[in-house]
Amino acid sequence: MIPRPATWLLALVTCLVLPVAVAATWFNTVAKDTDRYVETVAPLADDPAVTTAAATRLTAATLLAIGPPLADRPAVRTSVRRAVASVVGSSQFPPVWSRANEVAHRQVVRIMDGDRIVAGSQMQVDLAPLADELTAALASEGLTSRIDLASRDLTIEVAGTEELQQAQSAWRLLGVAGFWLPVAWLLLVAITLVTARRRLSALGLLAVGSLLGLAALWAGLAVARELVADNSGELPVAVWDVVLEGLHQAILIGGAVAGVVLLLRVAIGLGLSRQRSQKDAATAL
Repeated sequence: MIPRPATWLLALVTCLVLPVAVAATWFNTVAKDTDRYVETVAPLADDPAVTTAAATRLTAATLLAIGPPLADRPAVRTSVRRAVASVVGSSQFPPVWSRANEVAHRQVVRIMDGDRIVAGSQMQVDLAPLADELTAALASEGLTSRIDLASRDLTIEVAGTEELQQAQSAWRLLGVAGFWLPVAWLLLVAITLVTARRRLSALGLLAVGSLLGLAALWAGLAVARELVADNSGELPVAVWDVVLEGLHQAILIGGAVAGVVLLLRVAIGLGLSRQRSQKDAATAL
């Protein structure tokens, strides 16, 4: 058995490790795995934030390809928007979105695992595979003049250089800690409970600390999301929400387990207290 201050210290370290362990486990099973990432973001093909961003980019590129003065005519702009809407709303868009995200994610993994992130590095979703379909849609609108979309920039940005640079340290930490931190947390829990003089109290301390640690992680994610929303468009926020949904679920599950443990500790403590009271009353008689 170890002194009570040492138990408190062990419990504190254990509770600090928990949120990082949860984040690291999620990161290595979802965020860093390209297949899981693509599976996660695929449903966003129908999300208004994605379709609006795609339509805006394709419309701008098309008008630029048409060029003035034709592109300045209201009727032409209306026809272009109608053609773009038909392409973005077609069955061709979801597979292009998924494939573009697969390519983009693999590129980001290589960038983030590198020594440093150079200026100009970005996570971009390339919609170039839609160029032929969009050209055909424009032709159906009567815009059959030489519109070369193949040479145009049809990418939409998900994360810029600054965002990637800010995330690189966390990326490396969570990548390395993905396996070892959960194991370390389990060992710390076991050591804390085995060495504590009052194991029931130590269990309650771990439960409360775990709840606070997970709450802090949830709050940190909320603050980070607000920063993304303030500095980026709706598309990065939509990707953020769907990708981190699994992490939020993990936090909720961990919090529920910690809450149940805390309730059990309280119930057991009350039961033991009642037994002692009854024993003392019997002794007094």
